[in-house]
Amino acid sequence: MPRYALIAEPDPHRAASLLALATQEGLEGTVARDGAEAQEQVRQRGAPTLLVMDLALPRVDGFALLAWLRGRPDA
Repeated sequence: MPRYALIAEPDPHRAASLLALATQEGLEGTVARDGAEAQEQVRQRGAPTLLVMDLALPRVDGFALLAWLRGRPDA
């Protein structure tokens, strides 16, 4: 599975900056605008190598997203 960074950030400017940093480090990057979208991306791609997120994400907050990720066998 390729190494990838998941940026879970509702602000598009912050998300773009963080994505640029991840790609500079050689990671393929993807952006989720809320926690539910982040969960869907993990379901499709598996657990990310790097996760950068806002704890106050819409729909599913960062704390709930972390708890969900910890319950996955690939995390």
